[in-house]
This record gives sequence, C-alpha cells and structure tokens, in this order.
Amino acid sequence: MFTSRKRLAGVAALAATALLVTSCQSGGGAGEESASGGGDAILTMPGASSTQFTENFNPFSTTALLGVQSTVYETLFFVNRAAEGDPVPVLGTEYSYNDEGNVLTIKTREGVSWSDGEPFTANDVVFTLNLIANTPALNTGGFDGVAEAVSDTELTITYPQPDVLNSIGALSSIYIVPEHIWSDVEDPATFINQDAVGTGPFVVSDFSPQSYLLEKNEEYWEAGKPELDGVRYVSLSGNQAGVDSILNGDVDWMSMFIPEVDTLLGPEEDVEYVNTVQNQLSLVTCSNVELGCTGPQTDPAVRQAIYAAMDRDQLNSLAFSNLNGDVSPTYALLPRDEKWISPSIKEPVASNKGDAAKAEKLLTDAGFAKGADGIYAKDGERLSFSVKTVTGWTDWIAGIETMAQQLLPVGIELKAEQMSWNEWTEATNTGNFQMLVNNLWPGAGSEPYYLYKAFFDSESTAPVGESANPNWARYSNPDVDAALDVLNGTTDESLKMEQYAIIQEAIAEDMPYIPIQSYGSLSTFRTDVVTGWPSDDDLYALPMVWQAPDYGQVLKNLTLK
Repeated sequence: MFTSRKRLAGVAALAATALLVTSCQSGGGAGEESASGGGDAILTMPGASSTQFTENFNPFSTTALLGVQSTVYETLFFVNRAAEGDPVPVLGTEYSYNDEGNVLTIKTREGVSWSDGEPFTANDVVFTLNLIANTPALNTGGFDGVAEAVSDTELTITYPQPDVLNSIGALSSIYIVPEHIWSDVEDPATFINQDAVGTGPFVVSDFSPQSYLLEKNEEYWEAGKPELDGVRYVSLSGNQAGVDSILNGDVDWMSMFIPEVDTLLGPEEDVEYVNTVQNQLSLVTCSNVELGCTGPQTDPAVRQAIYAAMDRDQLNSLAFSNLNGDVSPTYALLPRDEKWISPSIKEPVASNKGDAAKAEKLLTDAGFAKGADGIYAKDGERLSFSVKTVTGWTDWIAGIETMAQQLLPVGIELKAEQMSWNEWTEATNTGNFQMLVNNLWPGAGSEPYYLYKAFFDSESTAPVGESANPNWARYSNPDVDAALDVLNGTTDESLKMEQYAIIQEAIAEDMPYIPIQSYGSLSTFRTDVVTGWPSDDDLYALPMVWQAPDYGQVLKNLTLK
C-alpha cells in the first residue's frame, strides 16, 4: 500500500483482510495516497509474525524483526545466491587472501557514517567480528578468526588454519554494528536494541505490536538510494489474507504461497510474481538422543521409511500447485550442485513416487511391528507424530495433511500441530519437537558446503533446551565435521569431491532432515508505483521478503515511476 505518512496516521484495522496497521508519526507528506502524487512513498509488506510483533532490532538475534538485517545494518559484501558472480561490495570494497589462505585482508568503504552521525571505520568491523568470535551465543556460523585494524580503512582476519570457504560467510552474513554503542552492551545476545543505529538505507522510525516503520536514511552512503521514503511492516493473519491484500493494493510485496497463481493473478496487470526454487523443504526431526531428543523419530529407519513412502508428485499437485522442484537426499541444490553429487550415491534425486513396500520393510527390519490399529510400534512407542507448523501457512499445512494420508497405509501417523510463528520459532531453535516443517537454505555461497556447514556441523547445534541455529535436528557426526574442515582449507576439486562423498553418504543414510521437495518460493509484488523488482531475467537478489540480506538489496534498488 503506497501511501503518504499522513494518511497512514488515520488508518485503522482492515477487517476484510485481517491486516492490522496502527497509527504512525505524521509529517513530511503531502497527504496524497500515491507516491507519484506527491506524498511519501511508503512500501507496505508483511512482517514474519501473523499475530503481534515483539520489539527486537538486534541484528544478531534469531528473532530479530524483518528489515533489521541489511536495511538497518549492513554486511561487508553481498553474495547473490540466485546467480553466478563475485561478491558485491557493500561496507567492504575489496578483499584478498595470503598465499597460505589463512589471512584475509579487507578494505572498507570511506565516507560512510552511522545513522547517529558518527563515522564508520574499519575499527567497527574489527569490533563486530571479535564480538562474534568471543560470544558463543552469537557465533552460530562458527567464526574463529581474529580481526585486527591496519588503518581506518583496512583490517586483517587471521584464521587458525586455511579458511577459503567459511570466510565468505563473515564477509556476507555478519552485520556490522557500531563500536561506540555496542561496546557498552552488557549482553549482546539478549539486547533488543530499541535505538538502533546502523549504516543501512533505512532507519527505525516507530514500533508497535501491530506494525513498525523504517524510514529512509537521508545520509545513506550510496548516492540516490533509496528512492523509497520508508517501509511499513504489518502483520497478516495467513496466506489468504496475503492474497487479498496484494490484490486489493493493501500490501506491495509479499512472499506467500498462492494456489493456482496464474489463474488468480492473470487479470491483474499491476501484480507480478517470481518463483525461485532455492530452499529445500524438509521434515526436521529432533534426531540426536545424546543431545536430549526423545521419540521413535530418533531411529534412522523411521526417517528413511517416511522418506521412501512420500509420493512427491501428489504432494506437489495437491499442496503446492506444482511450484516445487526435485530434491536430493544429499541436500545438494538441484540443478545448481549436480556436479558435486558423489557417484557413490545410489539415488541422487529423491523418487517422486512413494514406495510403501520399501517403507514397511525398513520398519520391520528395524524391529517395528504393526499394531491392531494399523500403526507400527516398538518398545511401546507408536509411530505417531505431531508435526509443528505455523497457523495460516496453508501450503505447509496441506503438505502435512497430504503426507499424513500417504503414510497412514504404511503404519505411520502424522498430525499437523499449528501454532503462532513465535511459538514455532522458539520450538525450532530449542529442539522442543519431534518433527516440524521448515526450509534448509543454501547458505552464503554457491556450492553445497555452506548448507552442510549450517545444518549438519556439530558446531551449529546444542542440547535440547538450548538454542541451536540452524542445526535444529541436533545432528552430530565426527566424519562429517572432519570433512567440512578439509573442504574449508582447499581449492582442489578432486579433494573436495572426496569430502563431499563422505558427507553425502552420511547424511543420506542418517537423514536427520527428511527431504520433501525443493521449495518454490513465490514472491508477488505490485508494479503500479514502483519498478526494479527482481525478475526471471534479472535475479539480482532473491526476492523473498524474509530473505536477508537479499531484501535489503531489493528495497534500496527499487525506483519510483
């Protein structure tokens, strides 16, 4: 909903779409509804919550509000996972490694100021990186470098061993914070950062549990950007509310599932969409007994049986409007990573047809027996699972219900357990689940290593009850950990293939994450007032509203008609 700030001040609840917008500060606008009519151009988009927002502008937090990462706080470089290419300079301008690959030199951008007017320097980068390294609660990526300033515009990062892959994560996924503020923060993991000071194209203007506003940073370092005057985040009650809102013009950009999207949007000339298949939809299991997981899903045979029984063609048709793509049990992203899949993997692509006989044989071979109710059990534990998902996420709910129908004849019972986004996120991070639906994303680079490092490395997990982000399955395998270490220290492709084989054989056998399909992420946006959205011909960033740092690249590059 492009509108002036003055008009927003009088907006009440929109009952027809369950879209909640509270008043915001007025001033500066001409009172026109359209940005082209002279008022302030405020782009409206949904936040992550379908109920109420919890104030949190900490860019390191797993529950940070959307818009904090990459719009308020920036990284050194941007890696576009949607296309081939070198990292794009942001707060960093260039980087280089020494011959041994264990020292990284970075030059930082000159002429940048924090939103409170203080100058940005390489010292802020050094402070941020060392803060991450020395604060385990923040160090979800396993950063183990030591940063040191060479000058106000140059720094080095020294690693204990060659680091040619992990360091890309430091460059492109760590958000830089101001030393003059954060050096006084007692607990950076729990700090909600109400008065956020960043270098990004937008600054925090106001917050309420129903909506919050980011306004244009008038002193942003990139000349002429952003053209938008602000971004308003609102809560939507679910997918249907999102569809209604984008068609009515109440929301300008959303990333939600829309069934039969071509039919629904066909008559609407001012609405376009892009479907990107980047994330891999999975049944996440709490898999590791040693880290506190309980239940029959901790048995790999159960996970393999569920994997074998899925009819993915039917799932795609009934739940996902055929927007999804093939998935590999190796979690190499198809088709991008085909060259990295080991020849030793017997099934490099998951079957799209269910195999009930194979599923039941896996269970009986593992000692499970079918009870009088038709459900397999072992040692008194039935194969009956509640699968956690978010209320209103209709495609995921339909997916669980479809899988439930497919699995019941082979003696496994699934039930969808719907909850708020906040509850689901808390359960995901702390391991308080047996199964849930979530996506595994490809990480900071353009090969499988980055997903493996995030979701399968022992350093990325924690005991049940503690935050594990993002190795939610609590998976731990010393062979996988060792192979990841070797991968991070080499550019030799033959050696890399050997290590990928070790990892892929292990995770395809253990299957702590049960692959469903590569998830079609549908992003829809209005084009009547603004242009410059990513398209199939120019995916300069992934266009999902929840994908950081990509959404920051999109918002600052949009142009007004």
